[in-house]
Amino acid sequence: MKVSNVVKKIYKIFKKDRYAIDFGTSDCVIISRNDGIILHEPTVLAIDTYNKKILAVGHDAKVLLGRKSEGLLASRPLKNGGISSLFLAQTLLKEFVSKCIPRLKLSYSEFIISVPLGLPSIQKRALIKALKFVGINNFYMFPKPIAVALASDLPIDQPYGNLIVNLGGGVSEVIIVSMNSVVSHISLQIGGDVLDENIVNFIRKKYFGYISNIVAEKVKISIGSAVLLEEDKTTRITVKDASSGFPKEIVISGNEIIDPIKSSLYEISNGIKKVIADAAPEIVSDLMNRGGILSGGTALLSNIDKFFSKLIGIPFIVVDDPLISAANGTIKVFNKIDEYKHFMNK
Repeated sequence: MKVSNVVKKIYKIFKKDRYAIDFGTSDCVIISRNDGIILHEPTVLAIDTYNKKILAVGHDAKVLLGRKSEGLLASRPLKNGGISSLFLAQTLLKEFVSKCIPRLKLSYSEFIISVPLGLPSIQKRALIKALKFVGINNFYMFPKPIAVALASDLPIDQPYGNLIVNLGGGVSEVIIVSMNSVVSHISLQIGGDVLDENIVNFIRKKYFGYISNIVAEKVKISIGSAVLLEEDKTTRITVKDASSGFPKEIVISGNEIIDPIKSSLYEISNGIKKVIADAAPEIVSDLMNRGGILSGGTALLSNIDKFFSKLIGIPFIVVDDPLISAANGTIKVFNKIDEYKHFMNK
């Protein structure tokens, strides 16, 4: 039995595999074609600034965000969908990959990396450097919103308009696809991080208290909503009093934070309207009947589908598992790699 287990492990190490990686602003997801999801962690790294030693990554590092301590740096190395610190990004990606993929496999396995469609060339070059630093050389990049469409089984190869709104942590992308081609597209530097910042500023102005973006994110997830709630939710949080510097408790409601985040949601809505306006009349007619899909972490905001449906006038639905939909769609690319090759680039 023991020999059998050893043989299985050796076979697994040397068996060729294909992987999808979504190295996003807020989360990193890695999917194996053979084994499914093998990693899903926050894109956060904590290091000792004196000796550059890694203290924590992922979930363990996220709890350290906002906690200032001498010699400690906890941060997200990606911003607005792209790399803001190459050293931290490649260090974190190497830690994530080593957690779930044997190093021997890196040289002969294939990878597809989902990226924002509007990712600037300088950011692409930074990502390529990070991938090669990790040991990943055989890879393609694939547009994240197209991957979301594949995850949702949208007929993007048919003569219908397909509207995808991917609401990430650092960037939101709106795209219409038809006949395996991009009809219209926009990339907005607005995402979940901006909504968190809106809540931070709201607490400071109304309650004269300071909170971290992590606390703001928890508030957004637990009681936040894109539209007014008939049965309002409340939560109790501790803030740092702006006058005394001491902690104090406040109670806030979900309906209170709608106004602070609504301005950012309106900006996204305007982006959706622009993309629709740029499409042909036949495509717009399709969208009236078929609607659009919402994905990404910000799609988890309660009632966000109702918000966009009412404001834009077409139906929206939130996809299943919006946090991992891009990675789920990316792994599907391997099934029809020749059909989607024109979307890919090295």
